[in-house]
Amino acid sequence: IGIDPAKLAGSLQSLSADQITAGGGATVLESLGSHAAGVSLSDSQGNGMFEDVRLHGFEASPLQGTAQGIAVYQNGMRLNEAFGDTVNWEAIPEAAIARMDVWSNNPVFGLNALGGAINIAMKSGFGWQGTEAELQGGSYGHGMASLQYGVMDGDFAFYAAAEGVTDGGWRLQSGSSLARLYADAGWRFGDSEIHLAGSFAQSGLGVVGPTPIELAAQDSAAIYT
Repeated sequence: IGIDPAKLAGSLQSLSADQITAGGGATVLESLGSHAAGVSLSDSQGNGMFEDVRLHGFEASPLQGTAQGIAVYQNGMRLNEAFGDTVNWEAIPEAAIARMDVWSNNPVFGLNALGGAINIAMKSGFGWQGTEAELQGGSYGHGMASLQYGVMDGDFAFYAAAEGVTDGGWRLQSGSSLARLYADAGWRFGDSEIHLAGSFAQSGLGVVGPTPIELAAQDSAAIYT
């Protein structure tokens, strides 16, 4: 499963697992915006977990109605939703990512890869073993916890990661919560492998629109409805 970068032509940028988690962001978008050249983020919804990714003038957005033009894959499976090609970035388990590749436009990535493609390779027990836990906290009720575990026993390997994020937001009605789970069971037969993988995500994201400057001057936490 997955896509081998060595077999494809075109411009490529690769982010390692350490680069992806270094910023401590709640989603993979922070590392994309910080480390991938040509990638920019736009926060039109007022929530850092619900941002748009721009590459070469095209977008991969969770918002219906946006002109999408970036194909996103996880272990070779297309993550763009069938209706509208939207991408739910907050549902991707950050701790479970082994490598993230950002490609220029290439027809091998199928439909609507006009601006390029992002391929996410996930961890497995064959490549990652051990146990790791992480906790972080901050102002405005921000908290994040992650736990990952990997083991290999002969020709069998298992990997699992769980993440939880909560954030009260600094504006009224802007609180958010995320829960993500990823698991991979793999079997090796000589030079071949077969994997059974599953993902689960649940999110509640508070999004608030622009507020008139006169209202914000009275109360910086105010929202306009």
